[in-house]
Amino acid sequence: MPTILPPSGNPLVFLDITIGGQP
Repeated sequence: MPTILPPSGNPLVFLDITIGGQP
C-alpha cells in the first residue's frame, strides 16, 4: 500500500488513494 499525502488535506481522497489506488 503506497504512502501518498492527501491533496488539499482531504482525508476522503487520501483513503481512496490508499485503498483503491485512484487519484
